[in-house]
Amino acid sequence: MTSKLKAKEWYLKNHERILEKSKEHYRKNRLAILEIRKKYYQKNREKQRDRTRRWREKNREKDRKSAREWGKKHPEQRKETSKRWREKNREKYNVFQRNNYAKRKKVEGSFTIEEWEQKKKKFNYKCAICKISEEELLNKTGIGLTIDHIIPITKKGTNYISNIQPLCFKCNRKKSNKLL
Repeated sequence: MTSKLKAKEWYLKNHERILEKSKEHYRKNRLAILEIRKKYYQKNREKQRDRTRRWREKNREKDRKSAREWGKKHPEQRKETSKRWREKNREKYNVFQRNNYAKRKKVEGSFTIEEWEQKKKKFNYKCAICKISEEELLNKTGIGLTIDHIIPITKKGTNYISNIQPLCFKCNRKKSNKLL
């Protein structure tokens, strides 16, 4: 019998004991181990992010299931995490919400955050109606340009970027579901 086979046989025979010793070692040295892992991660941040991203792409369903389970176990933390993400990524969130709403209403089309940014750039980051700049809006109200459907969804409009225009909150509310 070769030494590799002997080692494998020994490992299989002592697997439970090895596992228990490993857990015990971790319990005794938890803080030191976590510190070592933290330093490694900081040194190899990009490498670790790429590794995580590749794993998530390969295991999309498993990752989503795990996230859902975590959310059920930690509802307050999930709520707080979601709130922070929405505040930090307001534009992405708004585009996501618009696309989701259109999908629920069975409206044709969707658009990306990049397309929305290009559309705002085309309008020089100004409201299509009153021409107030997004910068001015943010300073005044804390709310940037909003997504408006030129032909409202309620009037059989699509959710393609060609049917989207940037409006300030005030003009968007005033326009409501009218055709201008």
